[in-house]
Parts: sequence; structure tokens; C-alpha cells
Amino acid sequence: MSIEKFNFFKARSLTFSIDGDILVTHIHWGGKYYPVPYESGIVGEGFAPGKTMLIFGTPEKKGKRFHINLLRKNGDIALHFNPRFDEKAIVRNSLIANEWGNEEREGKLPLEKGIGFDLKIVNEEYAFQIFLNEERFCSYAHRMEPHDLLGLQIGGDVEITGIQIF
Repeated sequence: MSIEKFNFFKARSLTFSIDGDILVTHIHWGGKYYPVPYESGIVGEGFAPGKTMLIFGTPEKKGKRFHINLLRKNGDIALHFNPRFDEKAIVRNSLIANEWGNEEREGKLPLEKGIGFDLKIVNEEYAFQIFLNEERFCSYAHRMEPHDLLGLQIGGDVEITGIQIF
């Protein structure tokens, strides 16, 4: 094998600066790649009221839709968050005992294909508060017990670069 075909760089550095009167509370620079479909348990007490979940991703440029599900221990879906570019809507729903409830579709579709987003879901005692790109998107009232959310599923036309629960 000849090394003539390879490019060598002595150093490669990405830099940025922050200037002025600002309080930086979080910096997200790249991150681990999560293969989609993605499924994971939520360790510890799960995603109980008082917890916040952050998901960083980018909808695929030619994608039609993707979904993020918060699962109960019994397999019910407490929150089905489903951006649908082909319908210009974000559908929210729950699956209880293998039966889908009534869809909620209010609100715009503030996501763009090929453009990164951050999704924040706050589990409160009576509802999920959902934020997209730091803007409040909606509230989704719990349709079941919010204390035993132990799983996360992500599928569809999206690339996920970060997931945090705190």
C-alpha cells in the first residue's frame, strides 16, 4: 500500500470564542452518534417527574418523518412524539394496552430537514412540557402514570447526536 494517496495534517483545531456579558450554561459540541432505530433503557429511577430529557438531532434531508417514544415498563408508550414532514405536523399520542389514543396535532412544524434541532422534554407531575430549539412548543397531559417511564425509542428519518437526562 502506498501512502502517497493519503493526506497528512500536523494539526487540526476547531476554535470558537464567546465574548460579552453572557452566562454559558451548556455547550454541545458534536457528540456520540446514536444509530437509528435506537432503543435504550433509562437507568436509575427512569424518566420520573422532575426529570428533563434533551435530544439533539438532525432530520434527514429527504426524510418524511421520525418518532421519539417514552416507554413504560409494560410496553405502553406514554409519549409518542412524531414530526411528519409529509403532513407538516408534529403528532403527539399515547399507546395504552395496544390502543392508540386521540392524536394531538396543534402547533406549527418548527423543524427543517437537514437542520439540527434540540428537543427538551420536561416530565412534570401532570404533563410533559415540550420545547424545540429553546422555544416552548406544547404541553402534553399525561394519559397514564408518569412515574415508571423506563425506556426510550427513536426511529425514522433522523440522525441523533446527543441524548441527556438530568
